[in-house]
Amino acid sequence: MHMPGSKELRQTLIRELCRRGPVRSQAEIRKVLARKGFKADQATISRDVHELGLVKGPKGYALPGQKPKSAKRNPKPDLPHVLFAKAVGNLCVLKTPPGLAAPTAISLDLAEVPGVVGTIAGDDTVFVAVSDVRKARSLARHWQPGAGK
Repeated sequence: MHMPGSKELRQTLIRELCRRGPVRSQAEIRKVLARKGFKADQATISRDVHELGLVKGPKGYALPGQKPKSAKRNPKPDLPHVLFAKAVGNLCVLKTPPGLAAPTAISLDLAEVPGVVGTIAGDDTVFVAVSDVRKARSLARHWQPGAGK
């Protein structure tokens, strides 16, 4: 479970969820948060919705001024905080500035990248478990800063 004070991480997850498309309800937000290890009651989620400036439309909550993206998987999402990426076997190791590993891992989890089995985040490092060695190398090349994306 995440610490009760993980407001920034919780709100990052909510933002990333909304980037994928409208979220039907606060109950749906609560379910996704619970699956990711966050305990949040309705009042907390309501405050997060307000602080994030989410807009409720006919299809649900969305980020203000953002056109919803399609729900398709993103084969290789951009990860702007990655300072270094290296494949080690079927792992892709990502280094970030301190405090940005968890939001980076959340972004990856929500993108549902084909071949990515899961992530583990520390403070400045994300271990990305990948289905095979070739895919890990491909993702590391893509996420390496300055790789000419």
